[in-house]
Formats: sequence, C-alpha cells, structure tokens
Amino acid sequence: MTPVVEIDHVTRRYRGSTALDDVSTVLQEGTITGLLGRNGAGKSTLMRIITGQEFVSSGTVRVGGQNPLENDAVLRRMIFVKESQIYPDIKVKRALEAASWFYPNWDAECAGQLMDDFALPGNRSIKKLSRGMHSAVGIVIGVAGALAMSRALSALLFGISATDPITFVLAAVALAVAALAAAYAPARRAGRIDPVVLLR
Repeated sequence: MTPVVEIDHVTRRYRGSTALDDVSTVLQEGTITGLLGRNGAGKSTLMRIITGQEFVSSGTVRVGGQNPLENDAVLRRMIFVKESQIYPDIKVKRALEAASWFYPNWDAECAGQLMDDFALPGNRSIKKLSRGMHSAVGIVIGVAGALAMSRALSALLFGISATDPITFVLAAVALAVAALAAAYAPARRAGRIDPVVLLR
C-alpha cells in the first residue's frame, strides 16, 4: 500500500538559514501524526511543502505517491488550516457553513459534536474568540473536512509549537486528545495515535 505522505531527505534553505535539514518520515493511512518542535524548527515549512505551497531545496515529497506541487488531483484532497488562520469577520457557524461548501461529503455531525466538545459559540464572531477558541475553529474545519475526504486520503497531520517545554508537552497532549475526541475514523478504529515527528 502506498503511504499517504512520504518525505525523503527533505532540506529547505532560505538565504541565510536552513529551515529543514535532511528530514525523512512516512505517514501511513489511518494515522494521526504530530509535528513537534520549538518555534522556528520547520513545522510550518514542512506542512507548506506537503501541501504544495513551497518548494524543497533538496529531497522529495510524495502525497499518495505523487508530487503535490501544482498537482490539482492531490491538492483538492488536502486541508491545511494554520493555527494563525485568518477568517473574515463572520460568525463561527457561518465559517463552518462556508467550509462545508468546499467538501461535498462534509461531516456536519462531527462538526457539531466538536463544536459542543470545544464549547464553541456558533453565534459569536470569530474575531471575538479567544486564541484557544480560534484554534478550535481550525480543528473543527480540518477534522470535519478530513472525514469527508477520508476515503481518498486518510491521515491527519498537526503541528504544535511552544517555547516552554512544559507548555510544549501539554499542548501536544491536548491536541492529540482533541484529534482523537474528534472521532477521526481510521485512527479511532485502530485505537492509536501514531508517530510524532520531532523537528529540532
């Protein structure tokens, strides 16, 4: 079986720095994978590369066996919601409604359950949410949309960043638990959260 994502000796250099240095890992179908690393370790860079938004300096990335760069067949099966995602000045429920338009098999039941689990106020403007609730909106969109696409491409990848080691570990645990609580079907059936990729 072809892995969902294959990252083979990926390096990404910018003018004066190296964001990723010889990173290799494989994400298998039906797994939830966490990217752990300090600020600036390359988590967002790696996710942008996987989602075809950035080039590698060397190495290869394959999603479903294909290069994601400018590949509509691959890109239409992905969701990339950043922690710092910017939304228009709309209510939470309208953001979820808009997200559902992009995913024909949007899992409204899962989205509703997550809204309840995170105590997200559907009638509140996203701009008036706390930082944690703002992140929860992204988790709801990412998971409900991923469930919609799980038959075609099933892996959930999330990144965690924190400068304080204790906060870092707590954030990792909290996000992993949130992902499981979202009933991400393949991983839940398998009863596992799979690899954690540590970027230094």
